[in-house]
Amino acid sequence: MSKPRARVIQRKPNGWCTASVIQGDGEANINDTIAIHSKYRFDVGNVISTKVVPGKGIETWFAMYAKIYQERTSQLHHESWQVGQGAITLPDTIAGSGHDGIEFQCWGCGHAKVHGFEIHRIKQTAIWTNTDRLEGCKLRGTKAWNKWKKCHVQSVQCGRCDETLGSYYEQPYFDSETGKIKEGQVFPCFKLDHMRSREAAADKPQFSLTLVGTRTQIEAAIEVLITTDDSDLVQPYARFGRIDAKGFELVKQSKVAARDAKIRAEQAAEEQKREAADAKRHADAQRQQAQREAERIRQEAAAEKRRADAQRQQA
Repeated sequence: MSKPRARVIQRKPNGWCTASVIQGDGEANINDTIAIHSKYRFDVGNVISTKVVPGKGIETWFAMYAKIYQERTSQLHHESWQVGQGAITLPDTIAGSGHDGIEFQCWGCGHAKVHGFEIHRIKQTAIWTNTDRLEGCKLRGTKAWNKWKKCHVQSVQCGRCDETLGSYYEQPYFDSETGKIKEGQVFPCFKLDHMRSREAAADKPQFSLTLVGTRTQIEAAIEVLITTDDSDLVQPYARFGRIDAKGFELVKQSKVAARDAKIRAEQAAEEQKREAADAKRHADAQRQQAQREAERIRQEAAAEKRRADAQRQQA
């Protein structure tokens, strides 16, 4: 049974309502419609949580259960760089490349985890895995037809808190970008949500998974990911066919070397700034010392003048 979130868009004279899905779960898709029984007494604009089955009439789904939506809560403390408007956004990566240092956990409780070696690629902040066996994850029992990808999918949930994390693909699906069956992806696999704007008018993204580690560690790992912007680096290794693990490792080594050179340059620049600041402080201290010495001499001269004037007056 699918559990999408929806907004009521119509209330009919007989009390029945129509809702539009605003948060899918791998089975129900955004903008699918749901028929809602009159017993729930919802008003237009209400945001609701539902449990639905395929509809038999005009609407895509029928609500077996519905209630007013309550805001999601997490059992964990999250830093501002992990969630919210200031969260780190991951770049699109090349399929099959390494993702060392990129780790995720369930936003809700931290139980479900994704490790770097289990990531096949990242695309538009979605994590595509190279396995369907992830720590702390489980599949929802029911399957649903995805009309866009022309295949059956199942929802992936956290094994502890039941947070919906994404979708399970058992077999290759139809790729609308190429018009062919998907190539270059390992199956079976999961497509998991890191962050996404679940509504067109959303003022902030929602998270299913959050990055694990420190901001410094994550930013360092991101800097050496092989992204879709690195085609010039990848091309020499792929000219005889699909790039292999050794080729990816060589590309990564070049990115690590570039990152380390950048760090050394930044450190050298910082050292130069510190040295310049130290030299300025030393020069300022000498100038202030000279000013104090000149003031002392001036005061002594003035005192000596006052004594001489006093002696002349007494004479």
